[in-house]
Amino acid sequence: MNQLDEVIVSLNNILKLEQDPDFLGFRISMKFAKMNWLAVPSEDTNKSLDKTKNIFDEVQSSLVRRQIPIYNITDGTPPFPVVNLGGDSSTYVIENFYAINTNVYVNKFGNLIIDSDGDGLGDEEEVAQGMDPSIPRTNGICLDGIAVNFGCQKLGCRPDIDMDLDGLNECEEITVGTRDILLDSDADHIPDLFEALRFLKPGDDDRESKSSGDSFTDHDHFRYGIHPLRQVASVLDRFKVDLFSRFMGYELGSDQSGAQQAVAKYVVELRNMPLAPTQAVASSSILVMKSQSGSGPIKDDVRLDPIAKEAHFNRVYFLLEMATLENRQKISWHLLKMDVPAPEGAGSYALPGSFSFDKFVQIQGEPP
Repeated sequence: MNQLDEVIVSLNNILKLEQDPDFLGFRISMKFAKMNWLAVPSEDTNKSLDKTKNIFDEVQSSLVRRQIPIYNITDGTPPFPVVNLGGDSSTYVIENFYAINTNVYVNKFGNLIIDSDGDGLGDEEEVAQGMDPSIPRTNGICLDGIAVNFGCQKLGCRPDIDMDLDGLNECEEITVGTRDILLDSDADHIPDLFEALRFLKPGDDDRESKSSGDSFTDHDHFRYGIHPLRQVASVLDRFKVDLFSRFMGYELGSDQSGAQQAVAKYVVELRNMPLAPTQAVASSSILVMKSQSGSGPIKDDVRLDPIAKEAHFNRVYFLLEMATLENRQKISWHLLKMDVPAPEGAGSYALPGSFSFDKFVQIQGEPP
């Protein structure tokens, strides 16, 4: 009996279980996910002239119940994730994709807050607190938003070291209670910096909590750029971040080592991003940070914490978290920064054109 015959016998035996008295009242459902024919190993290809068919077509025609649906993963609607292609190959998908205006957010009262230096504290509140809205770390150690909301550890730590490239230095990690070797200490798929600056819980899973009492999680509020205590429905649409994505199937390729991989394809659109005029941030006000003692400065294009910018521009971060279906713990983070000119008053922005992955810079993880 060859491999194909064994598969057919096994599946037929499963389908016949419905007739077994011990399974009385149970209904067995079966679906096939049909891989792109280019991805099918040669030993599993259909032997007929029609190479677009694969082993599932042959199996289905031989089953006792032939109405089992076959889904082609290239149609964008697979019933479950595509399986590993075999060996050391991987299938890469987007775990999370964020569009973050580091200079504008919605507070718990539903108001649009201007944060010129991107330190998590609005300009007006910085002035009220005796801080400088154009200097992210007025005290030279901790971001102003952290200093006000958490305090600031100043002794026994190195303010110029950011080992995990999460935008928080050693002193800030101790202050907030996060780990200095993990970009996302609580594994809720939001980097520690943004949890600290956007009123989330750096030690808890924000995908589980609903602080506002609406149907949206705190994680959803972060996506929208809204304070977790403010109900999403009560916020004006033009104040919300609207990042749309649609799965478009898988594309085959090879990684840097030559191993076969399948990469999920998406259409991504930034349909709305609130904007507001801001002050300039001088390079002389930026704390120089390194990933470890003796190393060179961390480059601006991979820094998550504030860097210098011109007046009347909003700095937008497009932050991409990728994972593999075979091991969801195998994660890589990628960053694209964009400076968008803001109008005189509050306005909004929609990104023209589409995203190109080669413009992103990897900040952590294994390269896909």
